[in-house]
Amino acid sequence: AYSFFRKRKFMESYELCMLLIKYFPMENKALFLASMNKRMIGDVRDSADMAERVRLRETENIETLLKLAFTHLKLKNYKRVNELLIDISRKSPANSRLKQLQNSLKKVFVN
Repeated sequence: AYSFFRKRKFMESYELCMLLIKYFPMENKALFLASMNKRMIGDVRDSADMAERVRLRETENIETLLKLAFTHLKLKNYKRVNELLIDISRKSPANSRLKQLQNSLKKVFVN
């Protein structure tokens, strides 16, 4: 699935991820990658739903929190983005992508 993702074959990667999840439902990496594939395909709502499920399973995973926040930013769900920003800033205050996310959110309200 990762090799398809790297080759930008998102639908093939997604289908493999879903097959893995079917047989190994607690496979978080496959669920996370399925979420990223859905986002790249343009199905942002499904992407957010899958990423939320990963977040519930791996509450300390900063990468998941960041991807989820950027996904909610695309959905214009600013309240959820802010909640995730607070969570990320508590867990990883020096994270450079946190600053990028904060700046992206500020641009929304400045414009």
